[in-house]
This record gives sequence, C-alpha cells and structure tokens, in this order.
Amino acid sequence: MEIPKSTITGCVNRYNKTGTVVIVKRSGRPLKSSERDQRTVVRNFREKPFVSFVKHTTKLKDAGINTSQTSSIHAR
Repeated sequence: MEIPKSTITGCVNRYNKTGTVVIVKRSGRPLKSSERDQRTVVRNFREKPFVSFVKHTTKLKDAGINTSQTSSIHAR
C-alpha cells in the first residue's frame, strides 16, 4: 500500500482518543449563503469569466443573491 505512515498514525491516534476514525465537523462561523446560492455564483462566473465583477453582482442581485467581492473570489 502507498498510504503514508503519518496518515495511519493519525487515524490510529484519532480512534484511540475519540473511539471513531470519522473526522467531526469543526466549529466556525456558519455560511451566510446556501449551497444553491453558491452554485449559482460559481455557474455565473464560469459561464462568463471575463465579465466585470460589477456586472456579475448586478446579475446576482437581480436573482436575489447578495455577494461580496471576497465571496465571489472564493467561489471561483
């Protein structure tokens, strides 16, 4: 097998510590947009990648999706 030793060690340590090898969801700030909104943003940017950000946000606002420049960059 070509699994790194560190991966196996991490799984064994996690099992010994928590009793399971499943990685639990980490805490953090919840997303403001739904998965559907995120898919719409990604689709919008992939369909027309060379359109200005202002035109993209205008189109998304017309669809009822408010985005910031940061969230649009992360969506690409």
